[in-house]
Amino acid sequence: MQGPGRTVIGPASQLNLSGNDIKYLYRRLDSSGTNDWSGIGAIYIVNGEFNNLAGALFQARGGADFRWNGGTAVFNNAGTFLKTGTNATGFFSVQFNNSGTANLTEGTLSLGGGGTNSAIFRIEANATLALGSGTYSLLPGSTFLGDGQVELQSNARLALGTDVNFGTLDLVSRDSASVIGNFKLSNSPGGTFLFAGSSTIAGSVEIGGALTLGQANITLQINGTLTLAASGTLNNPGTVRVGSFLNNGGTVNGNTPIILGGAALQAVRITQIELIDRSRVSVQHLPSFEAPAVLSWSTEPRRNFAIQISHDLVHWHPHLAAVLETSPGFYQSYVTVLVHQPCYFRLQW
Repeated sequence: MQGPGRTVIGPASQLNLSGNDIKYLYRRLDSSGTNDWSGIGAIYIVNGEFNNLAGALFQARGGADFRWNGGTAVFNNAGTFLKTGTNATGFFSVQFNNSGTANLTEGTLSLGGGGTNSAIFRIEANATLALGSGTYSLLPGSTFLGDGQVELQSNARLALGTDVNFGTLDLVSRDSASVIGNFKLSNSPGGTFLFAGSSTIAGSVEIGGALTLGQANITLQINGTLTLAASGTLNNPGTVRVGSFLNNGGTVNGNTPIILGGAALQAVRITQIELIDRSRVSVQHLPSFEAPAVLSWSTEPRRNFAIQISHDLVHWHPHLAAVLETSPGFYQSYVTVLVHQPCYFRLQW
């Protein structure tokens, strides 16, 4: 298809893409109908775009590819994109933007031209979403479902524009792939993050399933906080460096995480936890079941601390309280405790 203007497929119409011959799209194609791609011939986009509009269905079952052949090349899915068949369908140097529903029932969908997602990717157990070269931006609304696999390959960059939970999917990072964006990456029980190559994550990671380093020579750096839920497991034969580490009762197999910038910190000594009279500080607004206390400790000067609280020594949570260095190396913070429940405190640096 070529020439000025656009091609429109109506809601009651069907577009059949079949056969072994190469096809070319030199213009904009808007489809509100059913699109069946059963052929194995590639589709080359030359300064064009394919829009699978809301309510439309695009079924890829032939194992062919969309390929760039000049200018801009974009595939926009606002309807339903359905990948079937055990073969592989690819978008090479063609941007894939999903604001609808992308269902992968089996086989592999390879995205090698970057793109965005702001809606649903459902990846079943026998299916793989492979993200190759390019930047893939996960925007608010991004939802990942299923028990399949997501692979970050080559120099792919996963750009988080929101917190993203991959649920029970397996996320595999290979080669020089990276995760950027100061947001949280997480999984659920049954899900796995596997790093087969060294990588850096700009934000935070929360593990409800498993986080695994494939080999002893792999280094994973998490600039934010690594949180290990009670159901979570860290399998670390290599090196994991983190901004901070919060273990809520999970399991660590192998090496414990190393705190960035914290290797030379001397021992921290908590010297006193004292309940205080309400009249000493401005806490008259506290309810009757809470009481103020002062927490004091000593260590190296000019350090930054965060306070965590637990009622069972298993589940730890941030406790918002200002920390004051009263003199070099001596610190103090006013905290609140529950009158009728045990309260345990620890320091994070």
